[in-house]
Order: sequence, then C-alpha cells, then structure tokens
Amino acid sequence: MKILFIPEIYYLSYESFLSVIRATRADGFDSYLLLKYPFHKAWEENEYSEQRLEVDNCPYKKIVLQDNCEHKNIYFKIINLLIILFNSFKIYRMFLREKPDAIVINSDLGGIYIRIAQELCLVLKIKIFIIHNIRNVETKTRKRKGWNKWFRFLFCDDYTIGAYTGSSIIFSASNSMRDEIVLQGIDASRIFVVGDPRTKALSLNRDNRKKNIDSTIILYCTEVIQESYGNIYTKMLNCWLLKCFTEIATIHKIKVIVKLHPREKEHLSIYSYYYDLFGNNSELFDIVGDHFDNVGIISRSDIVLGHYTDMLFQAAVLKKPIIAMNYLASRTHLIFSESIDNANEIVSHNSLETKNKIIRLIVERKYREKMVAIAIRLSSEKNGDHSNNDEEVATMIARLIRKELSKK
Repeated sequence: MKILFIPEIYYLSYESFLSVIRATRADGFDSYLLLKYPFHKAWEENEYSEQRLEVDNCPYKKIVLQDNCEHKNIYFKIINLLIILFNSFKIYRMFLREKPDAIVINSDLGGIYIRIAQELCLVLKIKIFIIHNIRNVETKTRKRKGWNKWFRFLFCDDYTIGAYTGSSIIFSASNSMRDEIVLQGIDASRIFVVGDPRTKALSLNRDNRKKNIDSTIILYCTEVIQESYGNIYTKMLNCWLLKCFTEIATIHKIKVIVKLHPREKEHLSIYSYYYDLFGNNSELFDIVGDHFDNVGIISRSDIVLGHYTDMLFQAAVLKKPIIAMNYLASRTHLIFSESIDNANEIVSHNSLETKNKIIRLIVERKYREKMVAIAIRLSSEKNGDHSNNDEEVATMIARLIRKELSKK
C-alpha cells in the first residue's frame, strides 16, 4: 500500500513526517514525502532540499505547480483562479499516476492545495490521515450553505482541525488536544491519542556539550505575533523585554539569544526592528536569524522564553524551564492546554512577572527544579497522556494506519 505525506509548512511537519515515513516503511508501506514546488515559504526550499532528503534517507515524490501572481487587481485574480484550476488538474493526474491508498497531512485547514488534495481524495476514495501535534483552537466549525460549500477549498477560515471533510482520521498528540477539538464538534471516534512523533527524535538529538561561558543563557524565541496582535503590540513587547533583560543584566550575569522566527523576513519592518533594538549591545544580546539547529540552541540555553512558539514544547522535551508570555490573556494562543495541572505556572502575564520569573530561575534552585518538573509534565502530556503504553509513537501511528486501511 502506498502513502503520500503532504506537508504545507515544512518546518512544522518535516520531523513528524520523517519519523512516521520510516515507521510505515518498516511496516511494509510504500511511503513518500511529497515535495511541492514552489514551496509555501521560499526559504524552506533551501532548508528542505532534495539533497537533505537524500541525506535523511527520506523517500520522496516531486510535483511542480504553477506559482500564483502576487498582484491583487481583478485581472490577476482571474489569472490566479485559472492557475489554481490548472494546478488542481496536475495534482489529480499525480494521484491517478501514483495511486496512493492514503495521504497524511499536518492540518486539513490549508493551504489551498492541501484542501484541493482532500477534495480529490474524496472523489478518488483515498483515505486522509491528520497528524495533529500543533495546537490550533482559534477556529470554529460552521456548516456552509448554498454555493459557498462548493468552493470551500477557496474559503476556509472558520474550520477546526478535522472538520474539513468530516471523515479524516486524526492522530492527536494528547488528551487535552483531542478534547479541544471534540468540544468544537469533531467526532471523538475519529481521533486516536498517540503522542507526538517528534518527541523521541528531540530527546535523542539533545546536545549535551557544556556551555563555554558562565553566564545564564536566556533563549528568547520570537514569533510572527504581529499577524495576530499587530505591529504596535509587537514593538511595545520587545521594548519591555529590552528593559527587562537590561535591568536583570545589572545584577546577574546573563546572555540573551534572540532567535528570530523563520518567517520574520516576511515582515521586513519588524525584522529590521529586532536588529535595531537588540543589535546595539552585542555583549548582552546575540541575534540568531537563519539558524535551524533548534535542538542545539535549546540544549545550550538555561531558560527558554516565548509566546506560543513550538520551541517551548521542544524545550520542555529537553527538560528546560520555559516561560510562555501571554500579556493579552489570550485563550487561543497557548502552547499547552490550561486544563493541565500547574500549566499556569509557566505563563507570564506582564513584563514585571516575566522579569521576576527569570530572576527566580537564576537564583532559586528549588524554583528552577519546580519549573523543570512542570515542563517535563507538560511535554509528557503533549506526548499522549498514556504512560501505560511504551510503544513508539510513529510505530503506533503506522499500525493504526494499517488497521484503518484494512477497513476499506
């Protein structure tokens, strides 16, 4: 049986997919990662090149689609619609040629060619599986009426994970993540809680080398929060953090690594702002731009700070104390569910609280041990809440895929 793994944003899905591809091939499946050109994000084309896939021993298939026009006037919108139809036909022909029994995606919400692939799967009776290990609770389900439901692949801004086709099988990372989408109307019988297939790889790749400086290293991971909260909030937040780090540095030896999100370059004014703000004090700040060794940079840090970045989960797996900033009291932009015991301990609601938590982590050994214990518990929750089952996550997913496909 053949399975195609179709990522939309590679840095969010590649490690998960690679782990499950290896497990399914070990179980006798003919599994491939689909390389779709052009990439959704231009920088990913170099990071996830064919050469890297060959080094990683990741089997792949390739499809080249026509890129859309960036202009927004009505003429180019019509051109883009024709391009979408042309590309849809290319995907359809690829499915006919490859004859996959199933596809695996990271989210059924998009982008547009992920949604089109699902529409084609419904027509061709191809099973759809979702690896749900990134929290997304912003969207709500709603039945579309009239002509709009026939063009849902173009307009998909109010769905939740698993709602697009209503028949996909979902492999959820934790009970709390499952419960969140069940509350939004997803049938619990379609969801299997299996854990996060990246967890073991993160643990194995931990960098145990000692730091070459005696300062406390704080890793501040930026996100494209301006897309959710706006540029004004983003700039104010970073001014607060600059003041916070500078004040701490007057009483404690610290080094702050500002890890820029890979997509920051899409917002050049904010991207430049980080360098203007933090780049004038090289003794206190290091700015890391195109750096993809996340495990290495986390391993050599003492404290990891961010909003809802997945780097916080990776840091928790690597047993680092984490601080999740939630200054606007958002209930949707959270890396971990609020339902978990002590989850609120890692949350900071303002700059003063952030500063105090950092100082306590530096000077109070018991507080640090407590925060590390909470991080470990949170990462365990994200890894499935099923401590009685020590089966590897990827192997479990492979077996469940085989079981579901046998029902055809």
